[in-house]
Amino acid sequence: METTRNSKKKLIIIGIAIILIAAIGVWYFTYKKPYDSAVSKYNAAAEKILKENTNLDKSINEAQKLIDSKKQPLEESVLVSTKESVKKAKKVKMNVPDAPKKINDVKKETKVLEKGVDYSKQLAELQKNTQMLDRSIKQLVQVTNPSQEFVLKALKNIKSINDVKAVTEKNDPNGNLNKAGGYTAAIYFSSSQVDHSLFSGKDSIDNGADGGGCVEVYKTKKDAEARNKYLAAFDTAGMMNSGSHSVLGTIVVRTSSQLTATQQKKLEKSIIDKLIEL
Repeated sequence: METTRNSKKKLIIIGIAIILIAAIGVWYFTYKKPYDSAVSKYNAAAEKILKENTNLDKSINEAQKLIDSKKQPLEESVLVSTKESVKKAKKVKMNVPDAPKKINDVKKETKVLEKGVDYSKQLAELQKNTQMLDRSIKQLVQVTNPSQEFVLKALKNIKSINDVKAVTEKNDPNGNLNKAGGYTAAIYFSSSQVDHSLFSGKDSIDNGADGGGCVEVYKTKKDAEARNKYLAAFDTAGMMNSGSHSVLGTIVVRTSSQLTATQQKKLEKSIIDKLIEL
């Protein structure tokens, strides 16, 4: 009798075990294996996106690092463009979440990921703007209270300019050299486009800005802008006209009133291009 009971228990245990094994088999082959296979495809597609995201993040971080440095560029518009390119890149970056729990959702998301991403436009824009911002920052440093020697060298490399001379405290026509709010350097030059028969001075300093022009260097942008504002008061003063004038960093670039407007613009551009040349 006892043997019969034990036999029945064994049969029940074996039956339960068979049912469990069958259930596990059904779960494995109908859900687990297909799900794992689907997740594997999902992960492969996700890996490609994540690789592209890493490249995009690298470019974004390089641009953001330069922006966060708070270093000012020569052209504010370059900083604005770089910020905008970072914003656009972050917006198009594809988010890659963990694989969904349901197999149909995994397959659906895999199809989306398999379409891939193309960040080439954003990468090119980021690279271009980051390089431009870096360049503009260096240019501003270069034209912020530069040395007299730097300006002399730049002006001597312009074909239409000659007789380049820096003032000293002894021959400074304005008497502003190294004074509070005054320039730290003033370099006069003659221009081959000006009729020098109109002048009787012995050199470019004697002839003043009308003989060609002058580059005045100031310690601060505020001082340069104050000087530029002062010169603007003579823009319509006839014979007292001080010629063209513009601020570049902490520099005031002046060209002769004897030049035509077109000649002034061309000469001014030539000077500015040389001063910001890296």
